[in-house]
Amino acid sequence: MSETGPKQESLFSTAAKQSRGRGRPAQPKDEQGASAAAPDNAEPAPVTPRPLFLYIGPAETAAIKALIERAREHPVPLSQVQRRAAELKRGIRQPASFNREFTIKIPQGFTATYTHEEQPLGMTRHLSIAVDRPGRMPHPVAVGWLMREFGFRAAGLEVDGAAWLEDIGNDRQAINLVEHLVPVGSAEVLWLDDDIVYDDAEPAEEC
Repeated sequence: MSETGPKQESLFSTAAKQSRGRGRPAQPKDEQGASAAAPDNAEPAPVTPRPLFLYIGPAETAAIKALIERAREHPVPLSQVQRRAAELKRGIRQPASFNREFTIKIPQGFTATYTHEEQPLGMTRHLSIAVDRPGRMPHPVAVGWLMREFGFRAAGLEVDGAAWLEDIGNDRQAINLVEHLVPVGSAEVLWLDDDIVYDDAEPAEEC
């Protein structure tokens, strides 16, 4: 009977062991017979940062409701809003303790600051969202979830007030969203840049 293919050799034969270099796996060869292994000075592959996950459970829901009530009881007057806006235009950054009483942490690694502010067209809600990871900013999916939790009618950047980025140090940016508590006829949306690096957050099942 004729053979249907090349003669097969046992993986445990002496010849097979020798061809593997005394038990070590053989290196792939290029056309000239040289080893095709990566050079010693090859740069390591970039490490993809672990994404943050937004978790909103019963404790987080209670904390958000308490923060909304605190903001409702202590609205920011128009004169103070205008003074802050003028300081930001001059490049004056707010201190680290700014609005601390209106700020809560939300797992895993998110910070939300929520206030009620008087504007020329009426009262507004102002939500500022940041993450604790250097060089990152909140992912739009997480922003949408938090907007709903804080009572925004919009669930994205198309709010009937404004949306903008804020540098908060450590190469981080917070997303700021302002929406009128009573809907207004026209919308003024300041679109965010396209070349920013979002944090790849996805809401957990508990959200």
